[in-house]
Amino acid sequence: MPANLPAEARHKWNEVTLTKNPETKLQLMDEFLSLVPKHKGTDKLCGQVKRQMAQLREEIEKRVTSNTVFIDLNGNQIKPRNLERIVSRMQRRADLEDIKLSPHVLRHTAATMAIDNGLDVFSLQKMFGWEQLQTAMRYVHMSGKRIEEAAKRCSPVDSLNNRGTKSRGRGNWEHIY
Repeated sequence: MPANLPAEARHKWNEVTLTKNPETKLQLMDEFLSLVPKHKGTDKLCGQVKRQMAQLREEIEKRVTSNTVFIDLNGNQIKPRNLERIVSRMQRRADLEDIKLSPHVLRHTAATMAIDNGLDVFSLQKMFGWEQLQTAMRYVHMSGKRIEEAAKRCSPVDSLNNRGTKSRGRGNWEHIY
């Protein structure tokens, strides 16, 4: 490392060397490069750091696949069995052993709550990575009440009563009859 680096840059490089998390290390390296003055004496250093960053990016991509949902503090993918252990441990700590709890139950609950909070089934399908829409429909059993609420909220007929307003389906049906 060149001796003529600003103190800020040296301090930032110190942070880089102490950091274990790859994503954080990558961010700190980028910050380090922004602090290094651009001149002939730092070209070699910047090239080395950029190569290290490229190598780090490759490592991160190898460890975390597109199917990864959970990562640990070091940026590694949490395997399904380890996730089950984590959920079981949390269940014991919360004194909920009498309740059926698993990653699958949590996933199903998340899907149901997303629909309850207004997420459409197509977005749910994409968010959960399901190829078939039927899978999303199987996970989320829409109750009659939810369908009725969605119909009221999105009905073009219901919104006729609110001409000129941006209200979404909060009118009534009496003017039609």
